[in-house]
Amino acid sequence: MAELKTWQVKNKDMQRKYRSSAGVTDYDIPIFGYKSAFLILIVTFGSLFLIPQACEWMKIDYRLPTVLFGGLFSGFSVAFSQFFIERKTGICKSFWIVGLLLSVFIAFLIFLVVYTGIIA
Repeated sequence: MAELKTWQVKNKDMQRKYRSSAGVTDYDIPIFGYKSAFLILIVTFGSLFLIPQACEWMKIDYRLPTVLFGGLFSGFSVAFSQFFIERKTGICKSFWIVGLLLSVFIAFLIFLVVYTGIIA
């Protein structure tokens, strides 16, 4: 019968914040469960569809609000899922840092997509 491979770790005594279903590894890697992934997808796609529609109803240009609010909603949905759903630590300094950095990064990606005309 085949032998089951297990993860080999260098430091077994290290306290880990994240628990992986695949086993313990050398690195403390953040994980996302099904609830977190579903929340992130719903918020991201919802913001990319609803914000331009709301801007059309208000008769304003959709591009800048889509970049700003889409980036904020998507970035903070990732931070919320990581700090509230997965780790259950709540609001702390790391929550705001992760949320803001991801918001800026995702807003830049949305900026590239919206202003190149992919989303029209």
